Amino acid sequence: MSGWVLAAVAAVLYLWSRGTGEGEGEAALTREQLIDVARQEARASGVPEWLVLANMDVESGIRHLSPRGSGMGRTYYPMGIQTNRGMDLTGLDGEALHDSLSDAQANIHVGAQEWARIWGEYSPDVDRARMAWVMPAYARRGPPYPEKTGSVATATRLGNWRRAVARWGGPAAVA
Repeated sequence: MSGWVLAAVAAVLYLWSRGTGEGEGEAALTREQLIDVARQEARASGVPEWLVLANMDVESGIRHLSPRGSGMGRTYYPMGIQTNRGMDLTGLDGEALHDSLSDAQANIHVGAQEWARIWGEYSPDVDRARMAWVMPAYARRGPPYPEKTGSVATATRLGNWRRAVARWGGPAAVA
């Protein structure tokens, strides 16, 4: 094989390997790139950077993962946006919604916009804001929260959230 063919094959294999398991086969953004996008989107949305970063941390470990689940519960990463919320936030459905929320930058943009709404309603209550992200009805009612939220113990969910908030420079939660 000629040199240019080998170089082309190597480039294709490299790009393919970078996307495997993340971002629907596209070249996934690095952790640093995701963090940069999150910071930009947080500033543009008027929310603290730590809020968007902590959310990405607990939802995906700040990784652009392939969607998981199905139907209305299908979840898109790195922000952890489920289909039903994605439809509400974007006005899209079907393949257009999938394409939009599968794109890391669009996913973070939509998530930051949702955090602007949530934070505007629940600030400075860090725990209640997180509950609004995962179980909006529980946030509306306020504490005390049920022992389990979804399939996760609420104490575990909020403990993970508080650690992520602290890791990204947010305020301490009131336990």
